Amino acid sequence: MTKHILLITFCIATGSSGMYAQSHARERDPGRQEQRLQERAEERTAQLVRELGLNEEQALKVGVINSEFAKGMADVRSAGMEDASRKERSKALHQQRSADLKAVLTEDQYARLKELNDARRNEKQEDQGGQRGTRDQQRSGELMQQLGLSDEQAGKVRTINEAFTKGMGELRASGLDDEARKVKAKALRTQRDGELRNVLTEDQYRKLEQLRKERREAKAAPRAKEVK
Repeated sequence: MTKHILLITFCIATGSSGMYAQSHARERDPGRQEQRLQERAEERTAQLVRELGLNEEQALKVGVINSEFAKGMADVRSAGMEDASRKERSKALHQQRSADLKAVLTEDQYARLKELNDARRNEKQEDQGGQRGTRDQQRSGELMQQLGLSDEQAGKVRTINEAFTKGMGELRASGLDDEARKVKAKALRTQRDGELRNVLTEDQYRKLEQLRKERREAKAAPRAKEVK
């Protein structure tokens, strides 16, 4: 049984599993991107076979579902869509895959799948939260130096930024929909800026805004080149 399932999983593969040079240009190649996604689809199918105890028929159907999802995601990434359109299309593909899987799995298997997905999502959010916290601390330290803060100002700014980082972490883990999350995030930023304005001098706050603008422009520059 196990050998048969593994054989089915192997036969679902559509991309070569050979090793390729990892140059930046090839990472952007649509064909290479689809191959990588198909490889992940294979791995995901094999993982579900193990975790959910799929039979041979289920393994075959789940493999096809994951392969079609991978192809759809590759098409989205290579289509050159705007962020909003790309997110909407990706969300639709995730929803379609969930519906297709629900039709193949038993109730117990689908409930188990949701538990596993929730656990992975929570673990990922915790990891990202820690990484963001470290980056935010580094940025705070850089800003403190660039703005020439006094020790008293630096302590207050650090407290403000730590509270903001904590609030954003809680917001990401809250499970709110995109629109509600954006509203809450905007409120947190507005509150932080109001508190910073009370701590900084007018010149320091103007310089802070200029530094933020420069950082946004630097971040947007690579995207602008990709569009061209």
